[in-house]
Amino acid sequence: MDDPLRPSDEIFKQIYEQGFTTWHTLYQKAIPLSQHAPLLRLENVIPQHPKFPSYIEIGDDASIFLNTNYTFRVSTNRPTTIALSSDPSIGFTKWFGKQDNHLLPLTLAWAYVFSARWASVMPNASIQYTKKLASWRGDGNPEHDEPIIIDIGGVTGDALRWWAAILAPGEGWNAYVPPHERHLKSPWSTTLQSTRHLILCSRYTHNSLLPGFPPTWYDAVRFISDYVAHHHVSQQSHAAFMAALLLPTSQTMIKQVVLHTPRLSGAVRQSSFTPQTESQPWGSDEGQLDRLLTLGCNSQGIISLLGSAFIEPSIPCNACGAWIQGALAVLENQDTKDPHVLLHILINRSPQLGFLWLGALLAGIQASIMKRARAAFLGIDLQVAVWTNTLISFIQLPTTPTTAKEISRSDEARLMFLTQAEFHKSPPIVPFEPFGRTDIADCILEVQVHSQCKSSHGLYITNWAWAHDDGLSYVGKAIPTPKQVSFDAFENSVAIDFGSLDRERDCSETATRSMFLWLRGEDGYPVAERDIYLHEWINGWDSDEEDQTPEGDGKSTRQQRVGPWLTR
Repeated sequence: MDDPLRPSDEIFKQIYEQGFTTWHTLYQKAIPLSQHAPLLRLENVIPQHPKFPSYIEIGDDASIFLNTNYTFRVSTNRPTTIALSSDPSIGFTKWFGKQDNHLLPLTLAWAYVFSARWASVMPNASIQYTKKLASWRGDGNPEHDEPIIIDIGGVTGDALRWWAAILAPGEGWNAYVPPHERHLKSPWSTTLQSTRHLILCSRYTHNSLLPGFPPTWYDAVRFISDYVAHHHVSQQSHAAFMAALLLPTSQTMIKQVVLHTPRLSGAVRQSSFTPQTESQPWGSDEGQLDRLLTLGCNSQGIISLLGSAFIEPSIPCNACGAWIQGALAVLENQDTKDPHVLLHILINRSPQLGFLWLGALLAGIQASIMKRARAAFLGIDLQVAVWTNTLISFIQLPTTPTTAKEISRSDEARLMFLTQAEFHKSPPIVPFEPFGRTDIADCILEVQVHSQCKSSHGLYITNWAWAHDDGLSYVGKAIPTPKQVSFDAFENSVAIDFGSLDRERDCSETATRSMFLWLRGEDGYPVAERDIYLHEWINGWDSDEEDQTPEGDGKSTRQQRVGPWLTR
């Protein structure tokens, strides 16, 4: 008799092959591309993503509520620690280290820009200099072990003071919402921790720096532009911008961000320069910068987006572990661990999210994302999925009209959620679809009513609105979730490595149990599913026990109601 839940070894192996082939083909395509940095432009990404309005209200727990249903974390209680390493496996040294490597100073500089822009949007927020300053060459300071010389060019006045704060050990500046200086800090706050000190040098001598006032975000961008023009490193500046964008997300996943130690000549450039007029990483539209800033505050949303690369909604939940094992067998190979190759693999998989993957690899959170992928629980954030036009769950795909007396369990699940049936107002936390079919007569009433409609049903967001204490709101439109997103593997002959196939470490059991708890945990199992209910994967488990499972093994971390969704 066939097992009602556990797939046969043959099927498990076939799905492993599918995952391996998909990702190995992406790897083959990435090899020739890895010699060059990808050209990633941000002018047109996330056009439907909301941006913080001019006037907003911060909740008591430092959150902003979107229609009382969606929360942005807009502050932190500690800065992100930035450390240095000469490890050649970080920082894309083949692309950015052939001459001078400026990713560290530029990432710290862009983190300030995000914070200064944040301070201009958050109510009563302030940004101030601290007493920490970077050292200057020739100041008579004690010699440091292997100092790193940073040439900031022919700048004076406010720019000199600013760079001294940006490259200071520890925290050279502080952006926060008073009076909570230690608790409501900018998510892009940083602290530089390194045994090697950064020493500033310039073509002009400097006198004692006046206290001064921190520049606006706009002036800080101008200082960065001058630095970029001086060193001719616009490509590195764009990459550093993306690394800075991911700093708030990295803080939720790793202890510190490790950037490659700057590889600089130390000599002061003598050639004169004219400030560049090249557009900034976000283009010429300041609104695009604000969209990116708003996205950057949404760490859980970004994690969900990055995790979507490892999701194949057409794979059944009871065999999803096989597909994931096949995928990670490719990604954990020594050859694909090369960041230059890995980035192109991930861009090939999720082209529209390439900018996030570049930032993720520079910030060093890719291993944490893959660890979550192994457990098949990456967070389902439907709002950010729609805003960014990303498929992250089978629940987003439209139903298939039927005239039969039964319905696929995946469509049953979709209708349960779309109709906002009792106990199903939040989507399943498993992104892979349930397998099999259900007699329509055994479905809940809401599913029976809509199961045989002539047109398909799908998930759309009609609008979003910022809530204000004066009762006003800003309304924007978002495009519908795409009806189809193809993840088909390229046609190719691949030698399958089965070394990572391991049914003892298969996450499919946990995923299946979670799915059926969502489907049947409150409404009960029909008689036709008696074998499923009595199966060892299900029987003896209840929602209370499931809530005690380790993080990443089935417990939801985003139980929230869905906003203004339209079903048809």
